Amino acid sequence: MMESLRDLNYGSVVIKNSLSHAIWNWFKYVLGIGIGGLVIGVSALVYFTPQIPKFLSEKLPDINLTLKDGKVSTNIPEPYVWGDKNMALIINTKGTVDDLREYKIGVLILKDKIVAKQESETKLIDLSEFKDEASLSKEMIVSWTQNNKVWLLVVGLAMLIIIEVILGIMYLIWQVFSFLFWSLAFFVVSIILKKNLGYTNILKIVLTASVIPLLISTLNILFQDKILDTLSIGIFVFYAGTWIYRLDLTKSR
Repeated sequence: MMESLRDLNYGSVVIKNSLSHAIWNWFKYVLGIGIGGLVIGVSALVYFTPQIPKFLSEKLPDINLTLKDGKVSTNIPEPYVWGDKNMALIINTKGTVDDLREYKIGVLILKDKIVAKQESETKLIDLSEFKDEASLSKEMIVSWTQNNKVWLLVVGLAMLIIIEVILGIMYLIWQVFSFLFWSLAFFVVSIILKKNLGYTNILKIVLTASVIPLLISTLNILFQDKILDTLSIGIFVFYAGTWIYRLDLTKSR
């Protein structure tokens, strides 16, 4: 990788290799970043999961909810709001569905209903049909998490893998379209420069020039700095453009 950064004539090396080599050269970094993210995620799960009971014990209010004959009762002053305008849990057995109007996302527990709101979509669960008695308290929640740490860890791991796979597939699809677009753009540039490279060779150069921007984009996940975005694009355009411009086809054949 360092050789490609130092050598502004590296395009002649790139086009000698196969397209599959260029794809793997880029994809191995994606794979490495994905595995690294998975390792960090698993480490975080292993570290934080045992602390969930303590966290809930400290952060959850001393709440007790009881459902009897389809009616909810509680021991806390109402209306009770846990959260903010973006996301909240509201308990108000004397309230109405309109209590959720000012919240983007939220769950509202009424006397005989549970209302769940997700942006503009609202779902309602009628509790009047539930005749059995049920209760939920802070102690029950803390005790359940204390006794089910392994299950929480397994579920967390499954969710982590599913999320990473979904994000990975979405990222790869986006990159495929991005590579095709940039290859077409640089193909036009190569025609203007009278470089008879062919679209496949341009694609190889685009893939190789995308490695450093990929690593910079990974840093941007941590630092969220627009300068890194600009730097990433600038480095990609510089190397891809320079490799094409300085390419001597008589030497690369």
